[in-house]
Amino acid sequence: AQERLPLPTDGPRTSARKWPLICPAPALCGGSLVQQENCYTQAMRPAYILIFFVLHRLHRLVCYRRGRQMRLHLKSSGLMAFLVQPYVMFHLVFLCYLCHCLISYRSMMTEYNWLDASTFEHRGARLVRTVQSRYYGSPHRLQQPNHLFKGLRYMCILSPVSVVLTYAVTLLQVWRHHLPRRRGFDEQLRWYPSHSHDLAMQVVAMPEVYGVLALDSVVVMMQLMTGQAFSTIAAPGHAAHVTARRVQHMSMMTYHCNMEVADLYEAWALRHFGRLCLMRIGRRIRREVPLLQRMIRRDRLELVPGSETELEVLENPEACLFKPLEATTGMGLKVFVYTYGIKSIYILVLTILSGEPFFIDLQKVFPAVGSLVPCVQGAAFLASTIAIYNLVVLEHSFKHLLKTAGFWPILKFWGVKALVSITFIQRLVMDIVMSKLLNYTDEQIELCYACAVCLQVLPLSLLTAWAWRPSSGDWYGDDKDPAELCVSIPRGRLANEDDWVNYHQPSNGPQYMDAKTLPRQQSYLAHQW
Repeated sequence: AQERLPLPTDGPRTSARKWPLICPAPALCGGSLVQQENCYTQAMRPAYILIFFVLHRLHRLVCYRRGRQMRLHLKSSGLMAFLVQPYVMFHLVFLCYLCHCLISYRSMMTEYNWLDASTFEHRGARLVRTVQSRYYGSPHRLQQPNHLFKGLRYMCILSPVSVVLTYAVTLLQVWRHHLPRRRGFDEQLRWYPSHSHDLAMQVVAMPEVYGVLALDSVVVMMQLMTGQAFSTIAAPGHAAHVTARRVQHMSMMTYHCNMEVADLYEAWALRHFGRLCLMRIGRRIRREVPLLQRMIRRDRLELVPGSETELEVLENPEACLFKPLEATTGMGLKVFVYTYGIKSIYILVLTILSGEPFFIDLQKVFPAVGSLVPCVQGAAFLASTIAIYNLVVLEHSFKHLLKTAGFWPILKFWGVKALVSITFIQRLVMDIVMSKLLNYTDEQIELCYACAVCLQVLPLSLLTAWAWRPSSGDWYGDDKDPAELCVSIPRGRLANEDDWVNYHQPSNGPQYMDAKTLPRQQSYLAHQW
């Protein structure tokens, strides 16, 4: 029955190169159960990572509580208090993900003699050529689909090395944020990071996340080009070609979903950088408000009858000036993150439904759904442009204020922005040069793009590590509460807590309080609600 089933419509490829409308029916599978299971697991990997991001966020909201951390540090061992921290679990999960990619890489290196193209000549590679020749239509458009052109083979070999070094640099940088054992406040909470260190650790993890997801995309494209993805297809003739087209479609969708999830974390890191800049500006305003109020009370002139000389803005500059600025800038960053989140979920839903066990191609059943993909990508690009423009204006307007205590926002900004610019520009250049001029296939272009990203995250991680490095007496120490509500138990702002409480209330001498009588700081979740 499978031999008599018609092939999906052949012909020239669609103009939407990223999302080919190919989704066979269940009867066309023609592969072994192992092949079907591997294809399903591969397609679901980006969805698992997105679910892990959500669970990690919930873990942070639950774990980052002062009372819970006090019980954890006092009643359990130091090792247990360290292992249950959200940032430790985060890097352990990506370590497992990286090891999975390296095992797959080692399998291909062993089987194909360090990616020698002459070893690709087997049934899987022939299926690749047959499927791509039908997908691309004209034979002259096909330029050896399984050929690694000059330089691409070495890029593929060096990609895992660069990502492993990036992971090591990131771990070293995260450890440096915990290296000083005496931070001047909350000494009993050794592994509970301060607010500034917590945001910085999430920003410096961006090269690691982007590199691991890009390496997984390299593995997916190499399995497709070498033919390893088709090695378990057992169906003969026509059914084998149909199954190969399905495998190719799912591999391409998995590749792009990996990049979408990486872009989502990039937006998350950019948002945290904006929060840190606004926090620095707000703290500087709080320091100067008491002096300004004393000057106003001392030099206030007598009111002239019939005139309005009451001071409203300068009486409360934080509420009248800084809060609107914070809300406007934060709105652009939040829209940036939410748009990328919606975009990633939308594309992941299309990928999951098109694979096993659903086999529902919404782009063919409802053409309007497929037409929304360019609209969603355009909305994400517009949101990223607005968010980056807001940060550029903020950085240029307050550059002298932000440079205090060694913050240096320019290096930090470009450490986050460089990857956004590089990936966008090189994608545009590859689409024009490699596709339009050199007539390379989509697989070759996507593999070259993923390898380039893997090689670029290493210098980016070094730049990020240099820009966010902690040192004694730097701006990270500003998390300590300057009001000094108590001397016996110095407090500061820890992760997911509001900024300094009762800062404007003058201290009437040292007060000795225990942990139960200290003023309670709201959590970040309560602050958002």
